[in-house]
Amino acid sequence: DIDEKAFVTATAANTKVFLDGSNTPIFTLNAGETQSLSLDNAATLYITSDKPIYTWHVSGFGCEQGGAILPTVNCRGSQQIGFTRSNADFFGMNLLVRAGGETEFVLNGDANVVNPQSFKDVPGTGGEWLYAQLKFNSTTFIPAGQGSLITNNTNSFQMGIINGDRTSATRFGYFSNFSGLFIGDDASICEGESYRLDAGINHSSYLWSDGSTGQFLTASASGQY
Repeated sequence: DIDEKAFVTATAANTKVFLDGSNTPIFTLNAGETQSLSLDNAATLYITSDKPIYTWHVSGFGCEQGGAILPTVNCRGSQQIGFTRSNADFFGMNLLVRAGGETEFVLNGDANVVNPQSFKDVPGTGGEWLYAQLKFNSTTFIPAGQGSLITNNTNSFQMGIINGDRTSATRFGYFSNFSGLFIGDDASICEGESYRLDAGINHSSYLWSDGSTGQFLTASASGQY
């Protein structure tokens, strides 16, 4: 229908942009410059940069487009999202969650609709992030004209939806609780295990309680970090 694309805009000079975990930049932008990436032959793209960027995702049906600015993967996300399917046209849903949260989705009170087997690794994240692309052609699980609710019992997540077809319109949305700092969901670990705290990319500086200055900190004991 419509060429699905992601438009990347730099906010600083000499911004290197990387794709799917590669150490080789796919392009370099100056402040205010924009470059597009096609998603036509890829289910997902993992975009990173060495300086802050904006990413605008565009999709649609027929001659009508829809789009949204995407948050970084480690924005806070949400543990419950309410939404409405406008009509009985095709309804698509993209879910993004940290590994381990794929088994905890409940859609309109049914824990069996979102199958954990539908999730795949986001390329370049080493299995830390998972995504699922779900299609609902019928209104069995997501009724038209009514409010719906999707929740996750343990993990925050992000969701994109698209509703429509070539003869009607494009209804496009992306849902996430945006925030500047999120180091991970609550977690319980057993003796001898560890948990990696992630402060996110592109911050001007980092300082943890142990004096380290990197993006990540590995926690292996109870306490305040």
